[in-house]
Amino acid sequence: MEENTGMPGGYCPQCGSKVTAGDHFCRSCGKDLEAGEPSWQAGDGPAPRTTGRTGSLSSDRLVAGVLDMVIGCFGIHYFMIGKTTAGILTIVLSIFTCGAWWVVCFVQGILILLMTDEEFERKYVNSTSQFPLF
Repeated sequence: MEENTGMPGGYCPQCGSKVTAGDHFCRSCGKDLEAGEPSWQAGDGPAPRTTGRTGSLSSDRLVAGVLDMVIGCFGIHYFMIGKTTAGILTIVLSIFTCGAWWVVCFVQGILILLMTDEEFERKYVNSTSQFPLF
């Protein structure tokens, strides 16, 4: 592996976000890219990826699924994965439906627990959607 020189196609060794030429710090997590640690480069295969919140992607998926099933009407599972808009919309929908939105959250929690880490990452973590649902 090469050291991160800020070359186009490089990725942050901490969070896996793409870094460009001239970056001294990762724009996503703030990691010092000049520390001399090896970084993943575009030709090295799949990028190592964790969401950086609770550790591994598997634990994030598990926690998000359980939170969604138990207290999904508060949108905590969305806040945890960085989708603040979705968290706020979930709270608003829960209020306007007098809590009936919880049924949708419960089903979504089951689906999150049944999907693979790759599906969870694609659908919820790396999605450009502000309100990923099912």
